[in-house]
Amino acid sequence: MNPQLTKKIMRRIYVMYVLRRATSARAVKLYVLLLSTASVASLVSVSNVLANMPSLLDIRATLAFTISAFLHTGALVQLFVAAFLAAIVALGAEAFIKDRSDYVRMRV
Repeated sequence: MNPQLTKKIMRRIYVMYVLRRATSARAVKLYVLLLSTASVASLVSVSNVLANMPSLLDIRATLAFTISAFLHTGALVQLFVAAFLAAIVALGAEAFIKDRSDYVRMRV
């Protein structure tokens, strides 16, 4: 076989492999996670939020603070926080739930 043709074919195979990996469901979840984190960090003064936050040991006050902070922020920040939480839940579920193909049996 022609070495140039082999090289061209292998390059195309590699590009398809990278594209499939970059557009997989897990990759999209990670993109949402990173985009929402960066967006919230750019829209919110994280240092001020942490400075105003009560002690993490006081669970009731921390929960009340978190809910109040979420409800009194802009809709865009709420959307990014919701996307962040959804991505975390989806990635966590993916990590702990087995793929359904594990349960499929081959018939002979």
